[in-house]
Amino acid sequence: MSEKEDQSSFFFNGLVIGGVVGGVLGLLFAPLKGEEARSKIKEKIEALNIDSDKTVAEIKAKGETFLEQAKQTLLGAVDRIAVAVEEGKKAATEKKSELKKDK
Repeated sequence: MSEKEDQSSFFFNGLVIGGVVGGVLGLLFAPLKGEEARSKIKEKIEALNIDSDKTVAEIKAKGETFLEQAKQTLLGAVDRIAVAVEEGKKAATEKKSELKKDK
């Protein structure tokens, strides 16, 4: 056999072995059948929907809690301001009275 025939034979053997190995690997790693794949995708989507619904509910609850705390803080500040205004009015009235007496 010549060297060229050896190279051709070597190439052909590699091609056949590669095809067989590729076919076996293709069968081993082949995706699921269509129905099974659709079922699996549907399960994943449903799981994502459940997770997203849970996340939305958690965010909504935290938002409501935050709003309630902000409302209470604001109401407390309004009350303190109202007291301060009344004390300021009272102090102004007293000072006005003092100034009238001093005249």
